[in-house]
Amino acid sequence: MGTGLAKRQAFLEQALDYRESLRHFVREQDAMDPDSPHELYLRNYLSKKPLVDGQLPRFVERPLSPADGLTFSVIPLVVLLLEAGAAFFFAVWAVSRADVTGYAVAEES
Repeated sequence: MGTGLAKRQAFLEQALDYRESLRHFVREQDAMDPDSPHELYLRNYLSKKPLVDGQLPRFVERPLSPADGLTFSVIPLVVLLLEAGAAFFFAVWAVSRADVTGYAVAEES
């Protein structure tokens, strides 16, 4: 269905991919600045050059495909069907053991 835990997990994977692309973009911009010391892991040692508006890559969420959503829900669906089957089996077993006609009560009197 593309909701719930499947959507959250897909969003997290996309966000992590976006973070990597953003890191790559920052490193490229720093490499193009000749005045930068190019120390990526030290504070205040990256390029101070301002970014052009619209240059920064934007995050665009890709919706989860119905096939991926269905694949994610196969195990919970199987568990639900097994639980429903077990409940049905125990209900049939309980009814088959019980006297639902009421003749046993009439014969005892």
